Amino acid sequence: HAPPTTARPPTRATREPPAARSAPHAPRPNATPAAPLLLTALGPAVTHPTPEARHDMAHGAHLAGRAINISKTTTPHALSYALTHDHNVPHGFAVALTFKACLALRHSRPSAPPGTDTVATIPPGPPESSANSMDAALTRFQDLQVACGAPTRLRDVGVSEADLNQMVRRVDPKRLANDTLNPTSADLLEILRSSC
Repeated sequence: HAPPTTARPPTRATREPPAARSAPHAPRPNATPAAPLLLTALGPAVTHPTPEARHDMAHGAHLAGRAINISKTTTPHALSYALTHDHNVPHGFAVALTFKACLALRHSRPSAPPGTDTVATIPPGPPESSANSMDAALTRFQDLQVACGAPTRLRDVGVSEADLNQMVRRVDPKRLANDTLNPTSADLLEILRSSC
């Protein structure tokens, strides 16, 4: 692995919105069926693998890959590379470590970025779990992390408050270019602090 870039993420004001950011619905035909398929199969595939769970993971990964080919990666991915490189955190676990804070930031914006409400309904849960509630989605997501034996906080993988500024500086702006969250460096630092 090559070390992550040391380029500073641009501020929101200096970035040109790419074409795909202005068309956030394009990856949905693949992403919409991929997310619930993966999130439903992930726990069983990790804890008690069956051919069906493995098939659903492979199918979901294929669909998700097709969606990412259109949409590119988003903030949790951009932040994950330093975690994988410096702390040997597997990529999926590294992405998951900041996902909750990114979703919370999306919901805190006066005008939530496109797709925010859809993302909150994706993590599977019982019907009474209030599927459209952001808090319920965050709880279901953390429950899934725990069920898979994944770390749930950055401190669980050895990241300290002293590491956070350097992690922000190392984010590759190209990995953020298509995220409708459009985070600034200050946003990235807040995401990491919330995830510690």
